[in-house]
Amino acid sequence: MVAKHFLTEFVIYFCLMFVVNLIVTYVWNLVFHGAGSVDWPRSIVFPIIWALILPMANAAIINKSVK
Repeated sequence: MVAKHFLTEFVIYFCLMFVVNLIVTYVWNLVFHGAGSVDWPRSIVFPIIWALILPMANAAIINKSVK
């Protein structure tokens, strides 16, 4: 996998998952705890993990279909 392609996918996945995670944790805390707050550590770590895994999985699928 080309590093530029991996980095592009990483940034896209990270930004998308970061924003979604912020919204979900805010709404979850608002509904179940009565106060809207964001779980910042989870909102940063979770997207980093998935932004690393998803581009590698996409590359594996592409490589498997090419062969």
